[in-house]
Amino acid sequence: MFRFYSPISKPEEKGYFEIIMKIYSPNSENPNQGTFSRYMDSLPLDSDITISGPFGRFGYLTNGDFLVNAKAVMKYKSIAMISGGSGLTPMLPIIREVIKENHINVFTRLMKKESNRQDPVKWIEKFERIDESLLSNTFPKPHENVLVLICGPKGMNEAAKLICTSLGYPNIHVF
Repeated sequence: MFRFYSPISKPEEKGYFEIIMKIYSPNSENPNQGTFSRYMDSLPLDSDITISGPFGRFGYLTNGDFLVNAKAVMKYKSIAMISGGSGLTPMLPIIREVIKENHINVFTRLMKKESNRQDPVKWIEKFERIDESLLSNTFPKPHENVLVLICGPKGMNEAAKLICTSLGYPNIHVF
């Protein structure tokens, strides 16, 4: 039995890594739901497990540099992220590093915009579906130095990529 998880640990941490795992319960529609997460939850602390990886062909390096397709280093001045469900997890380490470096524009702009709202959490929750209008009013304008990252359920990924492509974003990476 295996599953893919994105580590959220800081790169400088040695000897361990952290992941986020939601423990799912079976239900009538899906009696096998949560088999792996419940198994992991049942293990005693300090249990040995076999880990492999990391896998993937994309990663944040530093100062706006991203490793793309496991070989090319690309530099971006702004990044825009679309995530849904557990798709937020691979975004967290990137968000943490970019904020720590205070290098890439889009986070600063969005955080300042959010701080002017009464309740940023409600603002985030009110958007159930993304559309061209939402992205054009929220994201930086399409440009070669803008990277769009998308990670979430398959249907959301497909729709988000289609919308970003139609808006003219040239650099789109779907996890």
